[in-house]
This record gives sequence, C-alpha cells and structure tokens, in this order.
Amino acid sequence: MTRFRETLMFGIIAIIIWLTALFFVSQSGCLTTLFHTKLLPVYTVVIFGLISAGIVIYRVLTFNDCPEANQELQKQIEQAKADLRSKGFIFPNSAETTHKKAD
Repeated sequence: MTRFRETLMFGIIAIIIWLTALFFVSQSGCLTTLFHTKLLPVYTVVIFGLISAGIVIYRVLTFNDCPEANQELQKQIEQAKADLRSKGFIFPNSAETTHKKAD
C-alpha cells in the first residue's frame, strides 16, 4: 500500500500544481501559454508513454538467454509429446502439411 500512497500523493501534488499554474496563466491573458498549460497533462502522458516504450524496447534488446531453461523446456515438450502419443494422439508431419500441393 505504500507504493500506492506515494503514487497518489504525487498525482495529487501534480494536479494541484497544474491547476495553480492554469489559474495564474488564465489571469495573465497570454493565449499561447494558456493553450500549452491546458495541454500539459496530455504532454505528460505522451512523454510517459514514450519513456515507457523506450524502457521496454531496451529491456527486450538486452534480455539474457537462459540455455538451461531452454533445455528444460525442450525436455518438458518431449515428455508432453510422449504422454500424448501414449494416449493415442497422432502428430502430423510438419514437412508434409506445409509443402502439400493443392489438387
């Protein structure tokens, strides 16, 4: 619950600052500044999205391979296939099904 409270407090403070800025800018009469102040939450969401996408892309590109996990997964796949074969399941030959010519 601590992380939730931190996020909630940050959001409340950000909204208060934005509303205060919006109030003072509307009193000044500068339309360009007022326009950008009104769009500040949109700018914030767009920047947050771009940063999040960048972090996800970076972490995908630097993702470590796990050969041990790969071998374990291949073993489990073979065990599952053997179990299905023992129950009568017939696996189609992938070479025949992918290269089959239409009559």
